[in-house]
Amino acid sequence: AARVDVRRVLIGTTHVAVPDAALHFDRENVILTASLVQFAFQIFAALVGVAFFGLVCWGSLDPAAYSWNSNEFEGEGALRVPVWPARFVVVLGTFLAALNYLLLAIDRIRAPARG
Repeated sequence: AARVDVRRVLIGTTHVAVPDAALHFDRENVILTASLVQFAFQIFAALVGVAFFGLVCWGSLDPAAYSWNSNEFEGEGALRVPVWPARFVVVLGTFLAALNYLLLAIDRIRAPARG
Protein backbone atom coordinates (compact mmCIF):
# COMPACT_ATOMS: atom_id res chain seq x y z
CA ALA A 1 0.00 0.00 0.00
CA ALA A 2 1.37 3.38 -0.98
CA ARG A 3 1.66 5.98 1.76
CA VAL A 4 0.55 9.54 1.06
CA ASP A 5 2.13 12.44 2.91
CA VAL A 6 -0.90 14.57 3.74
CA ARG A 7 1.20 17.69 4.30
CA ARG A 8 2.55 17.55 0.76
CA VAL A 9 -0.92 17.06 -0.70
CA LEU A 10 -2.36 20.01 1.23
CA ILE A 11 0.53 22.26 0.33
CA GLY A 12 0.31 21.18 -3.31
CA THR A 13 -3.43 21.84 -3.52
CA THR A 14 -2.96 25.27 -1.98
CA HIS A 15 -0.32 26.08 -4.58
CA VAL A 16 -2.69 24.99 -7.37
CA ALA A 17 -5.50 27.14 -5.96
CA VAL A 18 -3.24 30.23 -5.79
CA PRO A 19 -0.76 29.80 -8.65
CA ASP A 20 0.54 33.38 -8.80
CA ALA A 21 1.22 33.73 -5.10
CA ALA A 22 4.68 33.36 -3.77
CA LEU A 23 3.98 30.55 -1.34
CA HIS A 24 6.42 29.58 1.32
CA PHE A 25 5.42 26.92 3.83
CA ASP A 26 7.43 26.03 6.83
CA ARG A 27 6.66 24.14 9.99
CA GLU A 28 5.73 27.25 12.00
CA ASN A 29 3.11 28.40 9.47
CA VAL A 30 1.46 24.99 9.32
CA ILE A 31 1.38 24.70 13.12
CA LEU A 32 0.05 28.26 13.45
CA THR A 33 -2.72 27.58 10.93
CA ALA A 34 -3.65 24.31 12.65
CA SER A 35 -3.76 25.98 16.05
CA LEU A 36 -5.99 28.79 14.71
CA VAL A 37 -8.41 26.27 13.23
CA GLN A 38 -8.41 24.32 16.48
CA PHE A 39 -8.98 27.56 18.41
CA ALA A 40 -11.96 28.48 16.19
CA PHE A 41 -13.50 25.01 16.54
CA GLN A 42 -13.11 25.10 20.32
CA ILE A 43 -15.02 28.38 20.49
CA PHE A 44 -17.65 27.08 18.04
CA ALA A 45 -18.11 23.86 20.05
CA ALA A 46 -18.50 25.81 23.30
CA LEU A 47 -21.14 28.07 21.72
CA VAL A 48 -23.00 25.03 20.36
CA GLY A 49 -22.96 23.62 23.90
CA VAL A 50 -24.41 26.88 25.25
CA ALA A 51 -27.16 26.81 22.63
CA PHE A 52 -28.00 23.13 23.09
CA PHE A 53 -28.15 23.09 26.88
CA GLY A 54 -29.79 26.52 26.97
CA LEU A 55 -32.59 25.26 24.73
CA VAL A 56 -33.03 22.07 26.76
CA CYS A 57 -33.18 24.15 29.96
CA TRP A 58 -35.69 26.56 28.44
CA GLY A 59 -37.80 23.69 27.13
CA SER A 60 -37.76 21.99 30.54
CA LEU A 61 -39.07 24.98 32.47
CA ASP A 62 -42.75 24.59 31.54
CA PRO A 63 -42.95 20.84 32.33
CA ALA A 64 -41.19 21.44 35.66
CA ALA A 65 -43.56 24.26 36.58
CA TYR A 66 -46.56 22.16 35.52
CA SER A 67 -45.47 19.20 37.64
CA TRP A 68 -44.98 21.54 40.63
CA ASN A 69 -48.35 23.29 40.22
CA SER A 70 -50.38 20.16 39.50
CA ASN A 71 -48.65 18.05 42.17
CA GLU A 72 -47.89 15.44 39.51
CA PHE A 73 -46.97 11.92 40.65
CA GLU A 74 -45.65 8.93 38.73
CA GLY A 75 -46.08 5.27 39.55
CA GLU A 76 -48.84 3.05 40.82
CA GLY A 77 -50.09 1.84 44.15
CA ALA A 78 -47.71 2.21 47.07
CA LEU A 79 -44.86 3.36 44.83
CA ARG A 80 -46.04 6.80 43.78
CA VAL A 81 -43.32 9.46 43.69
CA PRO A 82 -43.53 13.15 42.87
CA VAL A 83 -42.21 14.14 39.43
CA TRP A 84 -41.21 17.73 40.16
CA PRO A 85 -37.84 16.97 41.84
CA ALA A 86 -36.55 15.12 38.77
CA ARG A 87 -37.84 17.82 36.42
CA PHE A 88 -36.16 20.59 38.41
CA VAL A 89 -32.91 18.61 38.52
CA VAL A 90 -33.00 18.55 34.71
CA VAL A 91 -33.58 22.33 34.62
CA LEU A 92 -30.76 22.98 37.10
CA GLY A 93 -28.35 20.56 35.44
CA THR A 94 -28.88 21.91 31.94
CA PHE A 95 -28.60 25.49 33.20
CA LEU A 96 -25.28 24.69 34.87
CA ALA A 97 -24.05 22.91 31.74
CA ALA A 98 -24.96 25.94 29.58
CA LEU A 99 -23.23 28.23 32.07
CA ASN A 100 -20.16 26.00 32.02
CA TYR A 101 -19.99 26.10 28.21
CA LEU A 102 -20.46 29.89 28.26
CA LEU A 103 -17.55 30.29 30.68
CA LEU A 104 -15.49 27.91 28.54
CA ALA A 105 -16.20 30.01 25.43
CA ILE A 106 -15.25 33.20 27.29
CA ASP A 107 -12.06 31.54 28.52
CA ARG A 108 -11.14 30.40 24.99
CA ILE A 109 -11.80 33.88 23.59
CA ARG A 110 -9.60 35.48 26.24
CA ALA A 111 -6.82 32.90 25.85
CA PRO A 112 -4.86 34.74 23.09
CA ALA A 113 -4.84 37.93 25.19
CA ARG A 114 -3.21 36.05 28.07
CA GLY A 115 -0.56 34.68 25.78
